[in-house]
Amino acid sequence: MSDVSMSLKAIALLMTISLGSACNSSEGTKNAQQVHRELTGATSDDRSTNPLCSIFTSAEVAAFENASLKDATDAAAGTGCQWVHRQGQGSAMLQVVRSDDQPERPPSGRDLPDIGTQAFIEPYMGGWHAAAIAKDKSVNVMTSASSNQEKTIAFLKEAVSRYTKR
Repeated sequence: MSDVSMSLKAIALLMTISLGSACNSSEGTKNAQQVHRELTGATSDDRSTNPLCSIFTSAEVAAFENASLKDATDAAAGTGCQWVHRQGQGSAMLQVVRSDDQPERPPSGRDLPDIGTQAFIEPYMGGWHAAAIAKDKSVNVMTSASSNQEKTIAFLKEAVSRYTKR
């Protein structure tokens, strides 16, 4: 595992721990709810209505993932939406975070200049992770081993297009 990959995983773990700690206080809960609304465009704190989950149908994501998928569920502390394989062997995810939180392209990745600013794809946990800056956000898609690089790039292109049109 590369140093960059290890660093990204460490940062993700720290962010998860920090968010979990912050959410245990009333002030932390208020801040987490505000961040959720800002990132997703939600009009309430009910995460079951995460607007990101309505950008794609399960059937549409299934075409990128090469697998039959369950309905979308809220993920990544409200910053994402996940579609889990019906057979339980993987998932696909769409996540939108602040553009400042977009990771740099790791050495194992490659640039995708035709998609957007700082766009890249990299192998990720047996599947793929692709990201691009759109508006003032970082749009990320993750796929599992059932997908491939080309389908993950197509998923990112479509996610950026749909996200910027909302």
